[in-house]
Amino acid sequence: RDIKENDFPDSAWQVDAVYVNHFLNYAGELLGRAKEAIYTEYGKGKPLSDEDLFARTKMFHIEFNDLSKKQPLRNGGAGWTTERSFNGLVRRLLHAMMTNDKFTVVLGGHSAAAGHGNHFKQSYMMQFHRVMEPIFARLGMKLISVNAAQGGLGTTQSSLGSGSIYGPDIDVIFWDSAMTERDDKAVELFARQAILGGNRSPMIFAGQAKSLVYLHENADVDVGGINGHIMDFIPETKDPEQAETIPWAARFMKCNRDSEGLCSANKFRARCWIERPDVTPKEKQGKIPSQVKWHPGFRIHQLTSRVMSMVFLEALEEAVGIWSQITINAGHPLPDEHWHMGPYIQNIWDKVANLGVEGSYYAPFKGSLTPRAFSIPIQARTEFLPRHDPEHTSLRTLIKPAKNGYIPNPGDIKMEYEGPDVYNPDLDPPEGALNVLGIVSNRRSLQEDFYELYNDQQVKTPPHRRLSINESSSLLRKRELESNIEPGYGWALHDFNPGTCDGTYYQTCGRYKSNCLLYGHADKRGGIIGDCFSGWLVMEIPDVARGLIIIKIETWHHFDENKRTNGWTEVNNGWNEVETGGRRKLKRGPPPPPPPEMIMDYAVDGKITSLSWKDFNRMGHEIGANSVVWHLLDDPEWKETRPVEIAIRMRNCTNAPTMKVTHVYWS
Repeated sequence: RDIKENDFPDSAWQVDAVYVNHFLNYAGELLGRAKEAIYTEYGKGKPLSDEDLFARTKMFHIEFNDLSKKQPLRNGGAGWTTERSFNGLVRRLLHAMMTNDKFTVVLGGHSAAAGHGNHFKQSYMMQFHRVMEPIFARLGMKLISVNAAQGGLGTTQSSLGSGSIYGPDIDVIFWDSAMTERDDKAVELFARQAILGGNRSPMIFAGQAKSLVYLHENADVDVGGINGHIMDFIPETKDPEQAETIPWAARFMKCNRDSEGLCSANKFRARCWIERPDVTPKEKQGKIPSQVKWHPGFRIHQLTSRVMSMVFLEALEEAVGIWSQITINAGHPLPDEHWHMGPYIQNIWDKVANLGVEGSYYAPFKGSLTPRAFSIPIQARTEFLPRHDPEHTSLRTLIKPAKNGYIPNPGDIKMEYEGPDVYNPDLDPPEGALNVLGIVSNRRSLQEDFYELYNDQQVKTPPHRRLSINESSSLLRKRELESNIEPGYGWALHDFNPGTCDGTYYQTCGRYKSNCLLYGHADKRGGIIGDCFSGWLVMEIPDVARGLIIIKIETWHHFDENKRTNGWTEVNNGWNEVETGGRRKLKRGPPPPPPPEMIMDYAVDGKITSLSWKDFNRMGHEIGANSVVWHLLDDPEWKETRPVEIAIRMRNCTNAPTMKVTHVYWS
């Protein structure tokens, strides 16, 4: 929210010159202390000669580029941005300080970004939060950091509904998915929907993406990339004795061929369980999973977090400097033109919405994803985790109940224990090593015995050739099969994670049938699973304003994954209006392939489209890693805002194949 300078009451701290001047002086000291701590952590602390002081500035330097010159991007040690984009970050921070607002930073990406192989809180987004949260708090802001990266996936399945899945009030968002998404179309969709689907037109960080240059030059989007040449400033570890001479944070990160084993042996620092008197795990605790060569260890994550922190510390120093300098002559409060965000956000939103796809990086999506996905805000519901505000962004919020009230649900799945974990020493440096957190928070170490649970959430409301969106319309055989569509009894919630799985630092998630309860990650590819005995899955999509409904389905699941229909011999197990308990049969053997007469039905507002299983699969379009979508409605001429009912089912078959609905998108 913007507040006009004349609307501040006389009692507001923002107009109290004495208070603000003391606040700004303290802020400058705090920021300088935090930067010096990070330099010292990597062996670059004072005292240093003038030459060495200058040299160390290159380590965390972020290079400003003039993108209008259409030259290759130049990286500093920390990465790159533009002067205009950096000023946009400064403005966002000034706004948050002036209004004591939340400041939200989100990461989308793959398993390496998620931090797999390490504790969740060792991932770089969470390490960034640990350092920066106390600094933001002392400057009057509430930092919310979200690691929404997911293993085995890219970002496309989340980007398409960014405002719902990543959240609507993002100030800065990072894309880190180059391992699974190797072209610019995914980055551009990620950036566009982060802007269109939200309220704040966030700054976008995404490596060397050409699409960011395009959006900066054509839509005023604030952009950048992190990490740059940071590893050039890390010393090589040669042997155990020499490693002891290297600061603890910088050891075992860079090794030669002879010392490679040292780096591998010291890459991870994690455990699955710490004994506590009040909880006994139900399963024997094992080793941290996913400690593979392509997943970075905790030190790489920590270094990345320090790069991020230094970029924000530089921006905060600039913000404090502007505030101090301007108010010397203009007085207090700080004049509107230096920190108001409303017109700034609206300018970016309007330009992205009107940019179209001509000249963009949409082309690889052509025939698979409607071009309108680059120009209109899209909402979503899903069972994938982590996600923003899980309770209100679940697919189950759309599902119409069966006549007996049944909606797919988690049943008796619940966490083995509630509340925070006991203090984990793996999250802090060992005794004798410099502790940046202790310096910025005025504590020697963070004794994380108990946290106040952070739950401040904001609610907003196959082998065949695949056909293009336009081609698929020639297959449709529409006919009214029955007078109405009744929700079925045979759909089930699949791959559910209990707890608050929103990707924030204070999430408590999972802790169910786990041999590694301290792992902490929220990754789960949940969905609503069904088969030919399940009947109709019926959903009501609210506020369809632009005539677009897309559904993401996984059609490759094994026949016995839907435990709800295990033993059924007919649709809905013969239930009518009241569930009678389910006549349990012996387990089925391996099913035959889908029979040729099998039909896939889907309906939009009661109008049923029937396709063969083969044609239905050809109608799906792969838009990202493990992400196939079906466009059920794409009507650019849509002129009203109203709810729309959609429904799907399989028929003329036994319980094979099995499919899982994971996402619904609409606008």
